Amino acid sequence: DIEGNKNSDQVEEKPISASKKRKRSNSGHAKATDNQNRINNKLDPEYRLDIKKQWEIARRKNITPEERNKSISHLFELVRGNVSGLLFKNDTSRVIETCLKYGTKEQRNIIASELEGHLLEASKNKYAKYIVCKLMNFCPEYRSKILTEFKGQIKKLFLHTEARNVLLEAYELSNRTEDLNIKDLIAEDPSNKDKILKNLFQAIQYLIKKPESLNYVIMHRILLEYFTYSDDSKIREVIEVIGDHVSMFLHTREGSQVAMLCFSHGTVKERKAMLKSMREYVAKICKEEYGYLVLLRAFDVVDDTVSVTKYIIDHIVKPGVFKTIMQDKFGHRVILYLLTGRTRAKMYLSFETFQLLEKDDEVRAKTSKKDPIVRTNELRKAISPALINYAKENTVEMLSNTYMTQIFCETLLCGDANIEEKRSILENIPPLIGETSNENNIMLTYANRFLKILIQGQYQRLDNRQSEDKRVELHFAPLLFDSIKKDIIFYACNASASFVILALLQDKETGSEVRKILIKNLTGIEQAALKDVKSGSRFILKELGCDVTSLIKTLDDESNAKAKSNKRKREKK
Repeated sequence: DIEGNKNSDQVEEKPISASKKRKRSNSGHAKATDNQNRINNKLDPEYRLDIKKQWEIARRKNITPEERNKSISHLFELVRGNVSGLLFKNDTSRVIETCLKYGTKEQRNIIASELEGHLLEASKNKYAKYIVCKLMNFCPEYRSKILTEFKGQIKKLFLHTEARNVLLEAYELSNRTEDLNIKDLIAEDPSNKDKILKNLFQAIQYLIKKPESLNYVIMHRILLEYFTYSDDSKIREVIEVIGDHVSMFLHTREGSQVAMLCFSHGTVKERKAMLKSMREYVAKICKEEYGYLVLLRAFDVVDDTVSVTKYIIDHIVKPGVFKTIMQDKFGHRVILYLLTGRTRAKMYLSFETFQLLEKDDEVRAKTSKKDPIVRTNELRKAISPALINYAKENTVEMLSNTYMTQIFCETLLCGDANIEEKRSILENIPPLIGETSNENNIMLTYANRFLKILIQGQYQRLDNRQSEDKRVELHFAPLLFDSIKKDIIFYACNASASFVILALLQDKETGSEVRKILIKNLTGIEQAALKDVKSGSRFILKELGCDVTSLIKTLDDESNAKAKSNKRKREKK
């Protein structure tokens, strides 16, 4: 019936003749020419020269406020009533910008009122767009009027090369003062939710015609709003459209969250396509504040660890790239996550980051089939060979950088390699200790805390179903003890190195020998404990069975007696 009605109402359309097309075209061209001539007629050479001369004075940085105010007032009188005529030219548009920047509130409002009705056209001009941006900055009360002129044109403006900058400026300014989201719109009338989401989806479909639109934060915010309030099926529809472009929008906070959701909700095929699109930018993504989080999410949900290895890990361990990633604030977390899994990586991630990763675990349970522990072990096996080889050949370098030292330590504790391979790395450490006077002695640097961890081994719950923690036996204590035996008292009295000696004292392989040496030199250790209450010397004394409480009391008594003596001396004076 519908088709029948359409056919019955159909009227035969006559083709437009070529002559009529030419008339229409010529008419439009003539109208545009008249408008341009109208603008040009106002800018006679003498008038234009006066404006530019006055502008050269007003824009100087080395004039007094009084001189500037006087110059701006003169300049304003010249442009007043003709702002729209100066708007679209390279030199004269900058005059308007200067008036907005240095003018009074009243002058700015007059300029803004003259621009009403021209703002949509101005936003598309490569010179005038800057005036619209300045107007939003210096005349916030006109911001809503500007956006009103844009109403119904936002999607087209966003795809326009020049106008897009104006929209981005409007978004940034609005986002500073209010929380922009659709939550309140849905709360006002929940029945409108489907309509709002439908409009958002249509906007996404329209804007994605130009994939470069995905580079901008407004688009990221639109996508995040849509993902937040849509159901799984609607999210999947969008993933089909944007999945291949995931590498374009993971560099912002909102964009990275969208990319993480794409991995969480995506199918096996879509996840593989997303990984493939990221492979050329892996090194860059690893070192981005928000981008690296997307990789962590991929490690959590992608069952195809062969593809993860091929498209991500193989690009991380490339010569020349591997080192820069390990030394980066965010990049080293990617490697630690691959190496340790989420449970142990918790101590290297912020609480907020950990919560963000946990948030979509319910979705992962529906979309991923592989046991998380199996996935973690497979990724560990993939990254371990490169780390073991690098640690073996670059031990000095890895212990000279904080981030690399963390990776070095976790490689020995968690790396998928036999004890013989790890032993060859551990044997590289004692020669780096050197003399006690050497400032590069790793027993006296931040690296000593990792020496303590290597002595103690690792207590890690590899499987949440295990009732007991597992300890990794590296047998590092005897190696270290043999190299520092002659200086053990010196280190026992050092504020930070004393904790390494405490670990040797508690180790079953070295404990008895260390105890014998320390017992013979208690006096020096006691003095160190009294000198620095935060040092490990006090814990060493406690481990040796000394009465630390009495020692502290003695210290307090001596300190109080000294204070009273000094007070009496001052009173006598």
